[in-house]
Amino acid sequence: MKVSSINISNIYISHIAQALDYGMICFVNPMTYEFEDVPHDFLCGMYHDETWQEAVNRVDQWGQYITIDRPGQTESIEIMRSFVDRYIPKGVLKEELNSALSLRRPDQNFNSIVKNSDYRDKWVTYNHRQMMKHIRRKLSDHIPKFSSLPSVAV
Repeated sequence: MKVSSINISNIYISHIAQALDYGMICFVNPMTYEFEDVPHDFLCGMYHDETWQEAVNRVDQWGQYITIDRPGQTESIEIMRSFVDRYIPKGVLKEELNSALSLRRPDQNFNSIVKNSDYRDKWVTYNHRQMMKHIRRKLSDHIPKFSSLPSVAV
């Protein structure tokens, strides 16, 4: 995606967040704000595809780029804990979600439980906004102009 304005919109950030949700890693050109997204599995060498190789070649031609990936497991768990603390009332569901966060695969367990609850849509919205904040932080660490943009409301 190519962006012509320095005023990076929430739509731009949302596109990157959506790509991350689909298992992509995004590369942002700090000079032009173009971004390419490439499947994580492709970058790990799990398969070969000319289309994705062309995207990697374009990124290589930029010379410099910012890599944006999903938050690490610690940050992801904190996002889930924050959601539970803010939106889930005391009761069985809250206990199940907190218990899921202490298991071996907390993200899978948490998502399985919340997906089958009345809080699914609220979780999807909350998680997307948190992902947008993560992306803004990553960009503002590398591009000073991003630090002056308004943060994404929760």
